Amino acid sequence: MTTLVLGVSHRSAPMSVLDAVALSGRSVDLLTERVLGGEYVDGALVLTTCNRLEIVADVRAFHGGLADVGAALVSVTGIDWADLAHHVYVRFDDKAVEHLLTVASGLDSMAVGESQILGQLRQSYSAAQEDGRLTGELSRTVQESLRVGKRAHAETELDSVARSLLDTALTEAVTHIGPLAAADVLVVGAGAMSGLSVASLARQGVASLTVLNRTLDKAQRLADSVAGRARELTPDVLAEEFARADLVISVTGARGTVIDAGTVTASLDHLAPGAEPTSTFVVDLALPFDVDPDVETHEHVRTIGLEGLSSLFADSAYTEASGVVEIVAQVRSIIHEELASLSASRRARQIAPTVTALRRQARDTVDREFERLSRRLGGRVSDKDLEEIRNSLRRVATSLLHTPTVRVKELMGADDESVDYAAALSMLFDLQRTPPASVDASSVPGPDATATAAEAMAANPFALASASLGGSASAASPASAPTAVLDAAAAVSTPDSVPGSGSGSAPSTDSSGSGSGSSADHYVAADGQSPVADHTMDVIEPDEPTGRTVRLGTRRSRLARSQSTAVAQQLAAQTGWRVEIVEVVTEGDVNMRPLASFGGTGVFVSAVRSALLSGTIDIAVHSLKDLPTTPAPGIHLAAVTPRVDPSDVLIARDGMSLADLPAGSVIGTGSPRRAAQLRDARPDIEVTGVRGNVETRIRHVTEGRLDGVVLAAAGVRRLGRIDEVTDVLAGPVMLPAPGQGALGIECRDASADLNADDGSLREGLRGLHDCATALTVDCERAILSRAEAGCSAPIGALATLDGRTLEVSGVLADDEGTLLRVTQSTKLPRAADAARTSTDGDHSLLLAVAKDLGAQVAEELLDGLGIDPRKSVGANAPQTHLPTTDHAAGGDEGVDSR
Repeated sequence: MTTLVLGVSHRSAPMSVLDAVALSGRSVDLLTERVLGGEYVDGALVLTTCNRLEIVADVRAFHGGLADVGAALVSVTGIDWADLAHHVYVRFDDKAVEHLLTVASGLDSMAVGESQILGQLRQSYSAAQEDGRLTGELSRTVQESLRVGKRAHAETELDSVARSLLDTALTEAVTHIGPLAAADVLVVGAGAMSGLSVASLARQGVASLTVLNRTLDKAQRLADSVAGRARELTPDVLAEEFARADLVISVTGARGTVIDAGTVTASLDHLAPGAEPTSTFVVDLALPFDVDPDVETHEHVRTIGLEGLSSLFADSAYTEASGVVEIVAQVRSIIHEELASLSASRRARQIAPTVTALRRQARDTVDREFERLSRRLGGRVSDKDLEEIRNSLRRVATSLLHTPTVRVKELMGADDESVDYAAALSMLFDLQRTPPASVDASSVPGPDATATAAEAMAANPFALASASLGGSASAASPASAPTAVLDAAAAVSTPDSVPGSGSGSAPSTDSSGSGSGSSADHYVAADGQSPVADHTMDVIEPDEPTGRTVRLGTRRSRLARSQSTAVAQQLAAQTGWRVEIVEVVTEGDVNMRPLASFGGTGVFVSAVRSALLSGTIDIAVHSLKDLPTTPAPGIHLAAVTPRVDPSDVLIARDGMSLADLPAGSVIGTGSPRRAAQLRDARPDIEVTGVRGNVETRIRHVTEGRLDGVVLAAAGVRRLGRIDEVTDVLAGPVMLPAPGQGALGIECRDASADLNADDGSLREGLRGLHDCATALTVDCERAILSRAEAGCSAPIGALATLDGRTLEVSGVLADDEGTLLRVTQSTKLPRAADAARTSTDGDHSLLLAVAKDLGAQVAEELLDGLGIDPRKSVGANAPQTHLPTTDHAAGGDEGVDSR
């Protein structure tokens, strides 16, 4: 599939043609439907603005796709092709992508550098995405265009270019009406460009400023920002305000003129008796035009529009002095850089099916050899030794293929399309693979295709397509977007459940008293349908206050605030304490580098602990998986809350499960642990790094930047978004991070007491503690502790408790991506229920047994792979990373760095 753009804009057509192809509402939907009905089109969106109509399509072949898109445009607009042909432009493949990047950046706009086009493109994308009209490739392309547009505005002074155009208009106005400081100014319209005009006028200083708009509220908001006046736009009000204005700026974008000679004539009736009209300068920044040129039949009125301003701006010395040329050059440099990167990524994805076939062939070869060897050895070798032989054979095959597969992806990404590496691999290894959908080579235009195709289509696009393709391609159904949640996700729809028997059962946390001591009293279960608490609350007032206030520290993300508020509510209800919630910003919240690159542990913890020791806060709530296993001086882990679903879940496009995702799909995670297990389960998918909160990560999927994202089920539950889950990655597929799903509550220990009440604080927190959860997570964390592993070691673990039986499974990956899973169990000296009501001494004995079991699993993992995690080079961490956005602030939620 390849991107094709067919468009008409202010650069290619006069206003009469733009008016004729202006579409809105149902007409846009109809055009999109007609395009998608084409034989060679699999996905499409329509971008329509006051000066642009563009059809962006994912097509199977150039000529066939062009004919389909052109025919749809003719049928909906009713304009004969002979009248359209000389006004349309066509972009294909890399040229189409470059065009979209240029449009999103505002360089193709009439007012160069304006940012409104970015919102219009996003709106068109969202509508098409919601209606299921985009393919994955087209969705990625448009999303990348939006990202690059935002980058262009963020990293350059591009916004100042649009201001420079306005400044040129104001300079011209001064020559007609005199200094702006003495001018009464009227702004008609309240959109983005009007806002820019008002801000610029306020900055330069004017005598008075009035805003007119058909929606008075919008006019009022804009006027209030500069202490101006606002009125509703009606013909009478417009005439009245025109009479007193020295300078008029109109930018409504309405179809048809807003100000004409009749407006000026009517304004004369509002002059004082015997008064002569003063000079009025009218700036028309709208396209289509707001101001009819006939206003200049009145001698005191002068006008200038966008075309005149653009010419004046381009010819003036001001352009060079303002640095506009340099700014535009910077933006074009960003576009070319991003285009090269996008092209390389797309070429690298094209090799994915071949690499998958090669890995599958290697695994099949290993399996056949193992079966032959096991039959030959008969019963002379134990099952355990046979499994070790199988693992050794697989490690050898993986090691042999690692370098060539990595290298071939790098070569595919290089700017050299003269070599077909996929064909070379297929020939060398005699691979049978299903090639990705692509443009038929016979129908791909050459380097000069943009101009040639446009000229040929102008002559007869439909005959051209028919002659070149003969209608041989089969029709395809438009892309669909099912939203039903799979049955696997239904397993996590009950409060605090652990989905599937494969992942074990978490301790019961209902309100019937199954929690330890009073932990179930006032406990807020995460039902997954609504957030566990209101994340905006800053103070929790108890029903029966004791007069004591404690300060609870938490990270600033919505998930952290929600789960901390739930803990605060339980604590207030149990103790009668008033709880103030204090946000603490950690390095992991503000530094958006990949988590694995930080090294060590505790990236989300150290700042909170510092606040504890300094007395800024009294208690801290952490996701237990984020807590380092090494004790911190002066810090006491006072309670471990009942565990919420410890599994990982997938939220994927089109409701797909992990097994359903097609080869080459891109899954986001910042975790080396998740990345290693994903690659083992689906070696044919691409894993890319991603940062940010749960909302940001899910948005990457819904907006098409990713095909799916893996999150902790507990975080999704606590935010009430479980219905969006499309697959549960239970134990056989993915083991969670040690401690995942549980919360740890810390306070100062006796050696660091700052207040006389610190001792009673520690005692009060015991009511939140769940002994059974503490037992299982301590067993898991013992694996991490024994491995002395930081963020770069992919380690997963899950312990389950069944009466007196404690079982734990662990997984570890070496730097080649080879996984080893180990499961061990032990009998506890006392039953789990006894642990819930035992004394500290009794529970300490059980904890010692649990930690010893975890350490044994860690030893077997380390010995089995023959590695030292402390020397890991972090090869399992995602090697590519989705660029962060302004939405990413707030740190990572529902995601671990292991």
